[in-house]
Amino acid sequence: MCEEKLGIDKKIVNIGVPLGQVVFMPGFSILYFVMGICMAEIYGVKISPVWLITALIIAVVLAVTTPPIPGGALACYTILLLQLEIPAQAIVIAVAINVILDFFATAVDLFCLEAELTELAGDLDMLDVE
Repeated sequence: MCEEKLGIDKKIVNIGVPLGQVVFMPGFSILYFVMGICMAEIYGVKISPVWLITALIIAVVLAVTTPPIPGGALACYTILLLQLEIPAQAIVIAVAINVILDFFATAVDLFCLEAELTELAGDLDMLDVE
């Protein structure tokens, strides 16, 4: 699709799409961060500026390390919630919510990847604008 509809050079597509699908997951970093805040509110965990910075760092690291498979985020919720001192019972709620939000996070990831590849191809003069 990137080659045909967006006009991105095949060289960029061949390296960018596989690498981007594994490492580039901005949708999941947002999902993890928001999930952490919501679960903290539900379970009465005190949210401080240090807690928010910690949550943000953990969310970004987990987004990079999330396996690119269906349900790959489920293992990451355990790490996220326990590191943020949220009770383990919250994992059950997070898993249930993930069934719906996983689709949206994946769509955001793929949209951002295509946008980033288009911008990169334009910067390198490897974009067919015709």
